[in-house]
Amino acid sequence: LDRDGNIWTWGYNGSGQLGDGTTTNRTTPVKAATPAGVAFTAISAGGNHSMALDRDGNIWTWGYNGYRQLGDGTTTTNRTTPVRVAMPDGTAFTAISAGYRHSLALTGDGTAYAWGYNYYGQLGRTDVSTGSSSATPGRVSTPAGVAFTAISAGDSHSLALTGDGTAYAWGWNSNGQLGRTDVSTGSDASSATPGRVSTPAGVAFTAISAGDSHSLALTGDGTAYAWGWNVFGQLGDGTTIQRTTPARVGTPDGAPSGFSYTAITAGQNTNHTLAIGSDGNTYAWGNNGNGQLGNNTTNTTSRPSGVWFPWPLTVSGVVFDGVPSLVVPVRNADGSWVVRPAAH
Repeated sequence: LDRDGNIWTWGYNGSGQLGDGTTTNRTTPVKAATPAGVAFTAISAGGNHSMALDRDGNIWTWGYNGYRQLGDGTTTTNRTTPVRVAMPDGTAFTAISAGYRHSLALTGDGTAYAWGYNYYGQLGRTDVSTGSSSATPGRVSTPAGVAFTAISAGDSHSLALTGDGTAYAWGWNSNGQLGRTDVSTGSDASSATPGRVSTPAGVAFTAISAGDSHSLALTGDGTAYAWGWNVFGQLGDGTTIQRTTPARVGTPDGAPSGFSYTAITAGQNTNHTLAIGSDGNTYAWGNNGNGQLGNNTTNTTSRPSGVWFPWPLTVSGVVFDGVPSLVVPVRNADGSWVVRPAAH
C-alpha cells in the first residue's frame, strides 16, 4: 500500500489475486486496478484472494471466489479487479483479514463479520451451517457484551481480540490452534462459535495472528505466545511438541538484555513464524524447506533465529590488536553498524 492509497502486488496470479486485470504472474510489483475515486487504507492477502479497505469503510476484494470468500454476493469464480463487498446497510468497516478460504472484517463498535468457506465453523456464524459457504458478510456470533478490537483469519480458524486483552478463537482445532481447553483436538474437532483462549493467569494480549494450524499472540511487555501445530518448531518454544494452550516463545540466542518482541505474524500454509525484536532485527522460526526463514539456509529451527540480510559495510581488511581477524557485523540499538572480531 502506498501513501496515495494505491495497491501494488506481485507473485502468483492464477485467479486474478493481483488485481491488475490479468492472470499473469508478476515477479516485480504492479499496480492493482483502483476504482474511480477510491483510496485504500488497509490491505490483506489470503490464500488466493485479496482484500482492501477504503477510507469510507468499504471493503473491496478480488481473486478466487470458489468458496464465496470475495463476499460480493455472487458465485462468479474469479475476479481480476476489485469488486465491492455486499456490505450490510449502515455498516462501515475499520479492519480486515483474509484467510485461506474465508474473510473477516471488523466495525468500529467491535462487531466482527465473516463470509466465505465455513467447513469447520471458521465463520463463527450460527446462521451458516458447517460445510457450506456464505457469499455475503454476516455477524460473527459474539458472546454477549464482548466487543472485538482486532481480528485475524487463518487457514480454517479465526482469532479475535478484545480491549481487555482476551483472545477468542473459533473454527478448526485439529492441532489445538484454538488454544481452548473446552474444544477437543483431532481431524474433525472444531467450534462454530467464539470461545476464550485459555490464556495464562495475569496475561493480557495486545496483538494476534492466525496461521495455518498455529496461532500467535503478543503481550504489552513484548512477550510472545504460540499454540497449535508444532511439527516444524513453528511455535518457537525450542520443541516440536504440539501445544493446545499458549506457550511462551523463546528468546533468540545472543539477544540483548531486556529483549522483547514488537510484532508477530504466522505464515499460512508455510508453517513458519516471523517477528520483529526490540533490537530492530527480524526473527524467524519453523519450517524452512523453501527458505522462508530468510536465514541463508533451508534448515528448520524450533528457536527464533535472525533473518539474514546483506551486510551494509564494505570491508577490505580488519586488524584487531595487530592481528588480521575474521569479523562479523553487529547492529547497534540506533540501527548503525560496526564490526567485531568473530569468535574463534
